[in-house]
Amino acid sequence: MTTTTTTDDTVQVPRTGRYTIDNQGSTITFRSRRLFGLAPVHGTMAMRDVARPVSLAIERSTVQPGTPNSFLICATTRIDRTDYGLTAAKGMAGRHLHVSLRILGVRR
Repeated sequence: MTTTTTTDDTVQVPRTGRYTIDNQGSTITFRSRRLFGLAPVHGTMAMRDVARPVSLAIERSTVQPGTPNSFLICATTRIDRTDYGLTAAKGMAGRHLHVSLRILGVRR
């Protein structure tokens, strides 16, 4: 018996143009620890108009077939929350957040 496997190695590239982030189709989630590192914390954040450089590890980027006017990027990073002005609950909340981003870009 012979098994044939085929793969499509074609790279899908979004069309050239100006893209904006679709806030309804994008999410930011985080995880950390609280109570001096004893208990896990999970949550979501809203996108804001705050711009600050951050290094991201892109885990996946896709252009859905038939939708060349949008793309999806999934990425992760680890940030020090005090660098972003998040200072509530010092000692009770973890200082570092593991952040996951799911960003939907739409060509306008």
